Amino acid sequence: MRTLVGCCLWLSDENIPHKLDRFRESAWSLNRLREQCDITLIDNGSVDEVNTQIMDAGLLDIDRITLPRNFYDVACHLCTYWDAERRGNEFMVYSWDDFVWDDDDNWVADCESFMDENVDVCAIRLARYVHGERTYDTRYTPKSVNQHSVRHECGAKKHALWFDGPLLCGVHDFFRSNWRVNSFPTMWRTKDFGRFVSSLNVRVPVMQPFERAMYDFMDAQPLWTSGVLNGGVCQTFPNVPGSSERRRQEMTTDWRKVFINKGELREAYLRSLK
Repeated sequence: MRTLVGCCLWLSDENIPHKLDRFRESAWSLNRLREQCDITLIDNGSVDEVNTQIMDAGLLDIDRITLPRNFYDVACHLCTYWDAERRGNEFMVYSWDDFVWDDDDNWVADCESFMDENVDVCAIRLARYVHGERTYDTRYTPKSVNQHSVRHECGAKKHALWFDGPLLCGVHDFFRSNWRVNSFPTMWRTKDFGRFVSSLNVRVPVMQPFERAMYDFMDAQPLWTSGVLNGGVCQTFPNVPGSSERRRQEMTTDWRKVFINKGELREAYLRSLK
């Protein structure tokens, strides 16, 4: 298949009480993608309960990368890329265990076709978003009201945004834009994301600083544009306090001081293949 979806899984003793039900719903939704793309599970240093949940969701036959510890969000980004490169997938999607995929049989093929027709588009936003609606713009609606509300800025330089569309491809509407993508589920051309990975130093930032590094790299590519799948094909859960370990960490940690070693993560990925 042309596309690989990498889904990062993380269950810890601390997050199981408030995360388990949502983890289950997210894991079950991966089955909706089986006929459209390849899937790799990235176990980011979870406790043993993750094995039970993978079995219950019927995902035992899906390829799995098991990491010895938590490498934060970088585990998902880099391991998805390395696995897509290893398997020869032309496109890659990074995703998380707190996103639920829609029952949509056409989105992968339509995204692939959109990328084929727009060779300057390096990546497509896939999370829930409706162009032109203020409920998806943090200038008007905070994330505490709509968890899918996002900043409308052109990366780190904050240039004015432009949108070209809607452009119908298959049964979905898309927009071309100068809007830089973030860490919400995103489809990338594998070779383009690989250029970004190659630009990273041995000490890789995580969370928001990682996103800023991605913005800066995209800003340095004057011929690149991005895409938006209007309406999106996956959604995360409401911002109930304590419901998302990833978002809780975002609020309580100074991520400017946290780095992972790219070589260590690469070795852990390779060991998991053996």
